[in-house]
Amino acid sequence: MENGFGLKDGFGITYEEHFASKRPDGRYTSTLAAFMAQLRDMQPALALPKELDDATFSQWQQNVKETLRRQLAMPAATPQPTPVKLETVQRDGYRVEKWEFYPDNYSAVPFMVMIPDGADENHKVPGVMCYLGSGANKEFACQEPQSEHPNRADGKYPERNRMGLYMVQNGMAAFVFENPGTAETSVLTPPEVGKTHMYTRTVLCHGLLDSGFNYVGLTVFQRLQFLKYLDTFPFVDQKKLGISAHSLGTEAAIAVGLLDERIKAIVFNDFLHDDRRRYVAITEQAEPTRLSLSQDIGNWHIMPGKMSTYGYQDMCAAFAPRYLSLNEGGSYEMVETVRRAYRFCNAENHFQVNYYPAYSDPETRTKNEDMPLYGLTSPQYYRDYSYVIVSDHSFRKDAALALLKSAFSID
Repeated sequence: MENGFGLKDGFGITYEEHFASKRPDGRYTSTLAAFMAQLRDMQPALALPKELDDATFSQWQQNVKETLRRQLAMPAATPQPTPVKLETVQRDGYRVEKWEFYPDNYSAVPFMVMIPDGADENHKVPGVMCYLGSGANKEFACQEPQSEHPNRADGKYPERNRMGLYMVQNGMAAFVFENPGTAETSVLTPPEVGKTHMYTRTVLCHGLLDSGFNYVGLTVFQRLQFLKYLDTFPFVDQKKLGISAHSLGTEAAIAVGLLDERIKAIVFNDFLHDDRRRYVAITEQAEPTRLSLSQDIGNWHIMPGKMSTYGYQDMCAAFAPRYLSLNEGGSYEMVETVRRAYRFCNAENHFQVNYYPAYSDPETRTKNEDMPLYGLTSPQYYRDYSYVIVSDHSFRKDAALALLKSAFSID
């Protein structure tokens, strides 16, 4: 049986056979092998410095923020109307409001607000921006009736992924956002067509990238534009602002946190990773199609220049000494990078790390070493080094609330 490459199933792709140089001069005839070798030797320009002092750390943080802003390639902001409330419903102990805001001259972006009873201008509460995962919808996260939009993704793990609900139940106001081009912001295709948000988001990202923009930058731009209006919500304590993010939402969360100093705490509910290290490490696959799939992370993750500049471990390290929770761990090397920054800032109590339940016992995390630069299969990268159980990926309520309550001094 042959696959699309004209090769029989089971054809093995390995580092030694296909990516290691066989030439005396150490060069590569294979363009992919040559590029991977270049990435392996690359020293990212803004990795956390090995040696730190106050001046070095401060300048490095500033460089990360300035470079990040350039790489996000966000459009210029223009004056826009203030957000508009569309509807309100009272629930037991809180109310839910649907709003929309206008980040640019073309978009109307819907979002939900969950407000504890008794919160007002005289009794302010912390405000938490909830950035959902991939195609998750805001109604599901708020435990509200599902949208009739035919392109919404069905909710998964309802006992875990009610992010907005958990915030309001614990005395915080939740502002719940979907990712651009998904759920209510996806193309309104007829129900009989089926759910196409993944395909239409891919089309959106192609257009953004070919126009000099990118999806991460668009998301961050919208979130930053919204934050300009946050003081129009009188029940929010402007000195107690946080972001709680799951999966895809974590990319925008750390960027927004770095670019807006008002953000006091971030819940990073995903495993910590470095796209460059993943790209070069996974070289062992049963066939070429599998190798392709293991590297196709979705063009909505692409931010040109990121691999040569930093990994998410460096971006998280630059958030120190503000409060940060890594809720699904990551490899020893990546987590230790962030821990080193918090240790330098004498703020280790502002940093917490949690792992998937299957890896909660330290005895199960056996790879206390740097991530290899080649020779891994996808399962080895995720399971053995990053301590990830893909099927168990979900929001971690207890860890998130523990960090936010500590940051905001909530009993």
